[in-house]
Amino acid sequence: NSKSTQGLVGLRNLGNTCFMNSILQCLSNTHNLRDYCLHNSHRRDLNKNSRTNTGALMEEFAKLLQTMWTSSSSEAVGPSEFKTQIQRYAPRFVGYNQQDAQEFLRFLLDGLHNEVNRVTVRPRGSSEDFDHLPDREKGDRMWSKYLEREDSKVVDLFVGQLKSSLTCSTCGYCSTVFDPFWDLSLPIAKKGYGEVSLMDCVSLFTKEDVLDGDEKPTCYRCKARRRCTKKFTVQKFPKILVLHLKRFSEARRTSKLSTFVNFPMEKLDLREFASENSINAVYNLYAVSNHSGTTMGGHYTAYCRNPTSGEWYTFNDSRVSPMSSSQVRSSDAYVLFYELATSPPPQLHPQQRGYFSPPQLHPQQREATTPPPQLHPQQREATTPPPQLHPQQREATTPPSPTPSTTERGYYSQLHPQQREATSTAGRPPSDYGKTTGICHLCSCCSTQPSSLSFLSAASLSLCSWRAGWSEESACACVVRVCVCVCVSESMCVRLRQGSITRQ
Repeated sequence: NSKSTQGLVGLRNLGNTCFMNSILQCLSNTHNLRDYCLHNSHRRDLNKNSRTNTGALMEEFAKLLQTMWTSSSSEAVGPSEFKTQIQRYAPRFVGYNQQDAQEFLRFLLDGLHNEVNRVTVRPRGSSEDFDHLPDREKGDRMWSKYLEREDSKVVDLFVGQLKSSLTCSTCGYCSTVFDPFWDLSLPIAKKGYGEVSLMDCVSLFTKEDVLDGDEKPTCYRCKARRRCTKKFTVQKFPKILVLHLKRFSEARRTSKLSTFVNFPMEKLDLREFASENSINAVYNLYAVSNHSGTTMGGHYTAYCRNPTSGEWYTFNDSRVSPMSSSQVRSSDAYVLFYELATSPPPQLHPQQRGYFSPPQLHPQQREATTPPPQLHPQQREATTPPPQLHPQQREATTPPSPTPSTTERGYYSQLHPQQREATSTAGRPPSDYGKTTGICHLCSCCSTQPSSLSFLSAASLSLCSWRAGWSEESACACVVRVCVCVCVSESMCVRLRQGSITRQ
């Protein structure tokens, strides 16, 4: 029977190979990886210097995906040739024993990467020290060093960067380490009165842990073993985020947790777990590898969203059937595949942002929320030109990028989650706003909501030499935004200072 939608081909079970079939279906519906294989783009990247030297694993993987996406028949495909190559690369998969799907995924991605690594000659390891650099620059340098050795289409899609911060409880010294990751293994939070959510599991993974007793590390500054706190944050989010729910015990799968974890199908927002302010941390689910049964006798299946039709399907070895998206969440979910959302994150309400102005303002201005902040005594009287501004506010139009101290680096994560998410500018004013309040219309993109006006300060307004005699309540919102050069050009700001634009 011909099919109107491609990619709906099952895989025959060769003997306890459901773990392999489940992961292959999830990767088959990873559209960037699928297109890489369908267009034979992998052939130009084949690395003859890889450990396998032949590229046979990548070639068989690509052939399998091509068959699954070009076949007009509903007959299942036998992945025997692919299995031959994966067990040559990873002998632990020889035979027909039950295996773990997440472990198989790691071996497979590592093997595919090695065969299409764009780096043909790896540079020798260097002892270059980046500890003196700010965390963002240090993370960028470490990522560049990683790409000098490991650079492939597989890395482009699946690899992110994790930041580990270790803080001494005695002297406060903070050391940071940046490591690449292929997936995140999340502990399952204990069930309380309500259900366990995926965000609970991510929070448990990133929560601050205390290292004491035998676990105490040696502090670089104290030169002695000290009690420390350790915390993980994500420095770089990958395009494809693989989340592994740790349902099995560490002692070789002797027990299994069947806790239902409620995970979002769309808009998984992980910005609060970012090391730095990140707008590219919102994900949509597209595949799930499920494990049903016990550790002694279980079965793997896959739920995948077809990248062409957008519909969800169940892949149970040879059988493929449509399913409702409402059935995707279950207590069998084991490995979750998320792709980075292509659309920008939703606009936030001004009160949710935690401050009025965009994030390029000076860090001390980011904290400003309603009610208005307590101003410096010199700022309160700044009503006539020239204003007596605080030195750090004189540079408000082009705020510098301060070099954080050792203990401050990378601690943007200490801000409230709502402050981290402040990424968008304010909305357009209502058309009748100037008529009802007397505020001018120099700029059509500044915010004129009452909640925004309550943020205006005398210190900000005094930046304009023509402000004299105005009260804060009747001041023009666009004047303030002009003075910080957010939504109007610098030239207009100059004309405002010279009084060449008439008040309305």
